[in-house]
Amino acid sequence: TKKATGNGEFIINDGNVDPPGPDGPMPPFKGSFSALSQQTGGGENEIWQEIAIPGDASSAVLRWADRIRNHAGVFTDSQKFTVEIRNTNDTVLAVAYSTQPGDVLLADWEERSYDLSAFRGQTIRLAFNEQDGLFYFNVHLDNISVRVSETALTTYDVYFGTNASPGPAQHLGATTNS
Repeated sequence: TKKATGNGEFIINDGNVDPPGPDGPMPPFKGSFSALSQQTGGGENEIWQEIAIPGDASSAVLRWADRIRNHAGVFTDSQKFTVEIRNTNDTVLAVAYSTQPGDVLLADWEERSYDLSAFRGQTIRLAFNEQDGLFYFNVHLDNISVRVSETALTTYDVYFGTNASPGPAQHLGATTNS
């Protein structure tokens, strides 16, 4: 889902899009297309998707590549890019990434990741948000994925003996049978 306020939006870039500002066309990170936030004036652009993370997954990781091109000369509260983990009511639960004052203004593609394991058993919203209060701030996004590992196999240690606190001598092995 995409949301835009002001004078811009996320669009599909096939490498031929010439966004407002001095950059010119830039190719996607991988494949034939990427998402590109472009604007002709101040505003806020966002793309997001809700995903359910299985409760029994042993891990879940968000991965993406971004190319951040801030021609305004500074990152501020009104000129920033964030990746947020939200609940389905749009409340921010965690910030996976945020530009900061002093960051590189004209970056090339950067691959990033964020561990989503803390959100097992929940439906969450992954939001990529660009705010451009000073204009000419283009964010390219590509190769976005969430990888969930198979459920963790439960194993049980088997002890046999009369000791209330069995030790290594009473350990007979491990099994996946309950």
